[in-house]
Amino acid sequence: MEEKLIDQMRTGQKATFIIFQTPEEGIGIPLAIAGFKEGFDALP
Repeated sequence: MEEKLIDQMRTGQKATFIIFQTPEEGIGIPLAIAGFKEGFDALP
């Protein structure tokens, strides 16, 4: 992931992940990302 995206996820509370069934049709899934910063920082 790009550093800009990681920084946004570190400070954010919610994110919408989009899964594409076809290039034109996607489904957005809202997710809480609380704890991302702590979890990411704990990675080796």
